[in-house]
Amino acid sequence: MPVPQTEDWRAIAAEFQERWNFPNCVGAIDGKHVVIQAPANSGSLYFNYKSTHSLVLLAVVDAQYLFRVVDVGGFGRSSDSGSLRNSAFGESLRDGSLQLPPDTVIPGAERLGLLPHVFVGDEAFPLLDNLLRPFPGRQITRERRMYNYRLSRARLVVECAFGILSSWWRMFRRAITTSPETRDQTRITPVSCDQTRETPVSCDQTRDQTRITPVSCDQTRDQTRITPVSCDQTRETPVSCDQTRITPVM
Repeated sequence: MPVPQTEDWRAIAAEFQERWNFPNCVGAIDGKHVVIQAPANSGSLYFNYKSTHSLVLLAVVDAQYLFRVVDVGGFGRSSDSGSLRNSAFGESLRDGSLQLPPDTVIPGAERLGLLPHVFVGDEAFPLLDNLLRPFPGRQITRERRMYNYRLSRARLVVECAFGILSSWWRMFRRAITTSPETRDQTRITPVSCDQTRETPVSCDQTRDQTRITPVSCDQTRDQTRITPVSCDQTRETPVSCDQTRITPVM
């Protein structure tokens, strides 16, 4: 997945300003625990605070629920802050190599001077020059409470994006029986929900690609037929379990 360039970041910031009323925001960041089967001899490396084994999917989402930056493979025991620190995106964020737009003046807040373009996250992330988080506590001033509201409103796009991802690809709702060695071969293509609804993908089209097409129970019920065997047939010709098959209807 290509990392957005300066013009892409600038366009994302304009969308956040228009849709979510948060200026100079170039993305919402969060982590999702993808539940996996416990790897052999892994100990507590993948064991998370939800008492499951998982890999961390760290993602940056734009104002239209589109994934722009994805990092897969963080250990489940790591927090969002630790996953960001150990990721290539976090390293680029710290050394300033993301090619973010230059600092600009926010309309209506000229007295604050030039302000940087930032990502927004929850309390689990650290406070950096280009990463904002809410003010902690409940006994806060009105200005800070309004800031928390605006930031949370802009940050919810990444939560909604994870929800859409799990609703469309039901494999994220159960434990994935894969080894951690395959995480480097996993590729996520940024596709919006409208594109997936308008362009359904069949099994024949994805034979050379790594995709899973969800099939409803009604479809599998119509395509599967169980061949009945009478008692007389079983007496004359004993049938073992290995010989018992379910015949699919083409």
